[in-house]
Amino acid sequence: MASLDQVTFDYSMRAKEYAKALGDMRATQEPDRDLITEWCGSFSGKILDLGCGPGHWTHYIAAQGKTVLGVDPTPLFIELASAKYPHDNFEVGTIADTCSGDYQGILAWYSLIHCSPDDLKKELKLIHWALPKKGSLLIGYFRGEALEPFDHAVTQAWYWPDSFITNLLTETEFSTLKQEHRVYPGTRAHGAVIATKE
Repeated sequence: MASLDQVTFDYSMRAKEYAKALGDMRATQEPDRDLITEWCGSFSGKILDLGCGPGHWTHYIAAQGKTVLGVDPTPLFIELASAKYPHDNFEVGTIADTCSGDYQGILAWYSLIHCSPDDLKKELKLIHWALPKKGSLLIGYFRGEALEPFDHAVTQAWYWPDSFITNLLTETEFSTLKQEHRVYPGTRAHGAVIATKE
């Protein structure tokens, strides 16, 4: 199973290619933009874009008038994001580098998909610690009928059944508020879940 160091290395090797192909809002889906707009407008306070990649969602959220920080463990992603969006805030880092209560909302949009089930639980516990009571979490993920790894274009990722992520959120003391799923032609099934810290 891929470690954080391995995932970071793999993304470093393809960061420019990834940013060119996907690091722009024109590469996103309108329902995803609508969901993230609705989510970030549902609470006040700072937002952490966890695993921000080339920074397009950080920039999008900032354009909604929100205070947001994009963090990613891949330095080249942060370099590319900072160059493209010089008025937005980006840092190299992970959830372990945050302080408890600093953010009212955390976006993890396809940034936890490379975690093994055990590592995902650890990440969710850290996210829970980082959020204040009633803080909000939005996760995007690949849906699957079974919990299993697959060969992602960059490095190994996981399919999550809907019940797997909601059960894991419950185990880590989150309450699920909303879950949605969609399938676009020629793409893997999409899932998203909004949860709040109990």
